[in-house]
Amino acid sequence: HSYYKFLDLDYHNDFIYHTLVFIEQFQRNNNAKALELANDGLAYFPKSLSLRKKRIELLKATDQLDLAIKDSEEVLKKKPTDYVLWLYMGMMHEGNSNLPQAEKAYKKALNLKANYYEANYSLGALYFDRGVEILQELNAIEDFKEYKSKENDMQTRANTFFKEAKPYFEKASELDPEEETVLSTLRAIYMNLGMQNEAHRVQWKIKALRNYPIHQKRRERSATNAKTFPFSVS
Repeated sequence: HSYYKFLDLDYHNDFIYHTLVFIEQFQRNNNAKALELANDGLAYFPKSLSLRKKRIELLKATDQLDLAIKDSEEVLKKKPTDYVLWLYMGMMHEGNSNLPQAEKAYKKALNLKANYYEANYSLGALYFDRGVEILQELNAIEDFKEYKSKENDMQTRANTFFKEAKPYFEKASELDPEEETVLSTLRAIYMNLGMQNEAHRVQWKIKALRNYPIHQKRRERSATNAKTFPFSVS
């Protein structure tokens, strides 16, 4: 690409590095090269917050979560109100199976922006998944007597997490009423908590949405929604 000629001439500019990183990441799908360029750019412009955040994004994309978390912590010291980066921190901690730190980061994002859809979804999903794991553990018990002896306790423990998840999924549904992933999860939460009227109401809403052809594309997006959200570098 012509922009590389500037680097060949030993001309270094913040904009040039941003442009080349964009080209490698999005046009050539080469995250490794994009990360190399972000590192090179930071060597010349170590105070560039936008390049630092782009490096964090690329570290996460290349599964270098420990380095990404370390960089994020440094950025947040300078910009503690960056709710998008707090969300990203939560996702990375969750990817590292550090659920307490993930929970803390998601809550920090929501303290900064209560109507943040992605943070509401992510925190709700963190709680919901923990409840589901307990029920899966229960259902894996093959011995009937053992199953019955543990059923009440494990269902109660699972319900504790479902209760934690409930307000965050309700908020996410309020912010995006046609997101089927959220509605389906809400229905499961209501059913586990014995809230049958609410579960039926959500089921009818899902059915109504499916009757509209325009909703088909949203359903396709919902099917692949795995808490992966765009990361702003602003």
